[in-house]
Parts: sequence; C-alpha cells; structure tokens
Amino acid sequence: MANLAISGGIWPGTYLSGGTPLIPPVESTPTIEGFVNWIQNIMGVPVAALPIDSPYITLAYNISASTVNLYLGCVSGLLYTQAVYALGGDILCNIVQDDPNATPPYDTYWADLREKLGVNNFTPGMINAANDEDTSAAILTPASLQNLTLADLQNLKTPWGRMYLSIAQSVGTLWGLS
Repeated sequence: MANLAISGGIWPGTYLSGGTPLIPPVESTPTIEGFVNWIQNIMGVPVAALPIDSPYITLAYNISASTVNLYLGCVSGLLYTQAVYALGGDILCNIVQDDPNATPPYDTYWADLREKLGVNNFTPGMINAANDEDTSAAILTPASLQNLTLADLQNLKTPWGRMYLSIAQSVGTLWGLS
C-alpha cells in the first residue's frame, strides 16, 4: 500500500499528500447562492426557465429556510442545508409561473413539469384498501404516513419534496413527522 499522509483540517476538506481531496467540501450552512447552484445542478433547471435574478428563487429560499426546523442543523449542517434546498425546490415547482415571452420549450417549462409530476392533482390522502364484489386488496399504511398534513401530501408529489420529507423523518418525530 502507498504511504499516504493526511494534511489540512477536518473542514472544509482533508487532503492527501499531493493535494488530492479526501473529503470534498460541502456546504454546512444554506445560502441563496448555494440554492441557485442547487437549482441549476441538482434540479437541472435551465437558466432560460428560471433566471438567476428571479424573485421566485428568493421567495422559495426564504419560505424554506423559515419552515425547516433549525434543530436539524444541530444534528447535521449538511442535512439541514439539503433539507432547506430540497424544500425550496419543491416550493419552486409549486409556485413558479412560466414566462410567456421565453423561447420554447422554456415558455411552458414549469407547467409541463407540474403536469408530469401531477402537482396540481388533488390527493386527499393515501388509499390503503380497495375491493369489489369478488376481490379485495389492502396494504398496511406505515405510521409515518398516517398523520401527513396537506402540505406533506403535496411534498410527496415532487422528488425534492420527498427528499425533504425523508431528511425530516430520518432524525425522528421532533421534526413534525412520525
């Protein structure tokens, strides 16, 4: 085995001899700049569909940062940051209005995304049993899904909302979900 020397501090990164990062730097505190980067690189939203100076970005970020439980940051700054960004992405998917002056297909980007994900479909709850005269089927509804709010049900419709809920649920019941 090669003899590797580790240098540098624990954060933002530890480096092997020769400058190779051992731990890539990760944001531990959410920022609006980090959120914009997350929107473009994780969500894959093109700038033509959501300009960097769009007020929707600031609105979604502020709502998300105000909603995600701050105590999650005590567990992990990384989890808190990802929860803020994921909830912000879910909020964007729900609120951004398309620019009719944008070039196609960006003039209907958000409407198309909402249609594809079924964001505007009403879902009053989860179905756990169905039957007719001859057959029936039932599934056990996990306890974590039995007390979902309307907001939680809406979050389940987007991959970013599900990411947020999974982070919130992974740290226990204090976060509003059991």
